[in-house]
Amino acid sequence: MKTTKKLLTISFFCMTLTSLFLIPMTSAQEVVYNGANTERFPYFSMYPSEVFEYNITAFVWDNIVAANETYYKYEIVKGNNTFYYYEGVPTSQKGYGLWGNSCSINSTSGEVLNQAPEVQLAFWNASIPYNATTGYFFFIPVGEDGIVTSFILDKIFDYFNNSMSFLYAKIYYDIYSMHFWDTADEYVKLNYTESGILKEYRWIDQNDKQFNYTLMTQPARSSPAFSFTTESGDLSASSRQVSLDLDIFSADNNNDGLADTDYAYRVLEGEEWSNWTAVTPTIEYNLGSFSAGNITLTVEVKSMYGVTQEQIEIEYSPSDDAIPGFSTVLIIGILAFSVSILLGKYRKK
Repeated sequence: MKTTKKLLTISFFCMTLTSLFLIPMTSAQEVVYNGANTERFPYFSMYPSEVFEYNITAFVWDNIVAANETYYKYEIVKGNNTFYYYEGVPTSQKGYGLWGNSCSINSTSGEVLNQAPEVQLAFWNASIPYNATTGYFFFIPVGEDGIVTSFILDKIFDYFNNSMSFLYAKIYYDIYSMHFWDTADEYVKLNYTESGILKEYRWIDQNDKQFNYTLMTQPARSSPAFSFTTESGDLSASSRQVSLDLDIFSADNNNDGLADTDYAYRVLEGEEWSNWTAVTPTIEYNLGSFSAGNITLTVEVKSMYGVTQEQIEIEYSPSDDAIPGFSTVLIIGILAFSVSILLGKYRKK
């Protein structure tokens, strides 16, 4: 096997099996986790706080053998404008970098191994050759719509094709994949999701040197799922101020092993939305100027992955004391004024 292929693979596994990339985060135009208001990174489809796990099987390379029960975990922490780091040392190449925590885990015992906090996990500058990002191909860039473009795939394909020097190579744009081979028994395959997440990296050759690196778990990235009803459960109201019970269904959409807790809500009152507010078990809904009848109540809940809207219909039957206080005072004032005029006329007679 060609030396360039061997060097590439060794470089690849140095990043996952050792902590050579222990480097401080660079602070410049940071994108970090911000609760329900978190936005995805520029140039990438990932969000801060997301966790990706990979399983590695059948790995045999020289004297290195990966245990089948071991998997790798990448927690994405932040992104910023930075330099490309090579083996922990910044180069002169500027671009956009993603940073996170990396480790390997024994899936049987749960023991955490080879921890590497604050690693530069991905890097991108569209104007420079992709070989400036050697080894960083777990998370590749995407277009403005969050989907990998043919331009991006071409740059990654060219990098691998030039570095590994296989006799044959082919790119499959429709399935975001590429294949490099000398014979049917010696090849490299890379498969990505449309959002730039490595699904599989498979290497096999005739000398029993092989590995298969596959995506095991990834974020669900779903918008909130919730329901709401009146606090009493009765779909009727006699007061303009209605108390609602909001129930957000438990989920772990960023795959960090914890139930999501950061949500915000707002309600549609008349034709105006209230401000986004941190979610509480009970929320207040003002019926405003609605008259008696069937009224549709609209609530929206958002997380960093999107906004979900739900509605219920209640029957509004105002009670006698539902007359606004200002109107009552005004009516009493008019009556008093009228009575005073009548009394004045009566006395003059």
